[in-house]
Amino acid sequence: MRTIHAVIPKQEIQALEVQGEFVLLNAMTGDSFGLDATGTELWKLLQDATTFDGWVQACLDRFEGIEESELRQELAMFTASLEQMKLVTVE
Repeated sequence: MRTIHAVIPKQEIQALEVQGEFVLLNAMTGDSFGLDATGTELWKLLQDATTFDGWVQACLDRFEGIEESELRQELAMFTASLEQMKLVTVE
């Protein structure tokens, strides 16, 4: 697994809430990416995080009963999906 220092949402991404879940729209490409309730919460927490570690800590504070190592793996996979859809920049 690669080291992730920061996950930065791209400026051209707009998050629209539809029935409690986000649809992320890339204004440059017209592509969209739907998030379920958990993904929506992760995206919200990402907005205030300045580092990957900060995002991990915010998620640990928000969600109960998850081990940090498991959370890091899940966030890394989520990040890979977001990056593949060109929704974030990974540093």
